[in-house]
Amino acid sequence: MSRAERLAELLKTEISLIIQGKLNDHRIGFVSITEVKVTADLSQARVFISCFGSEAERKKSLRGLISAIPFIRGRLAKNIQTRIVPELRFVLDDSLAAGDQRLELLKKIRGGKETL
Repeated sequence: MSRAERLAELLKTEISLIIQGKLNDHRIGFVSITEVKVTADLSQARVFISCFGSEAERKKSLRGLISAIPFIRGRLAKNIQTRIVPELRFVLDDSLAAGDQRLELLKKIRGGKETL
């Protein structure tokens, strides 16, 4: 496992804990981190999030997380042992919703029978 992959796993865990326990922003709904990708030079991290709710609620949660980036990076600096905490960029991960849509489409094609 590369350094970037190890850091990505650590960031995923730590950011999840910060979101669940330390953020008090009413805009942020139920959010889960699906993946973190760190650049090879460890300077940037894309944090893919999945949110429940309507499109407007998901965008509201994303805006809340973006505004909390300085706070999250500050907590990360205290919690992890790295020289530099990567710049964070939150990205909505629509892969779960797309998977649900595909399953619904398959159900319709099979006549409503679920074989999974």
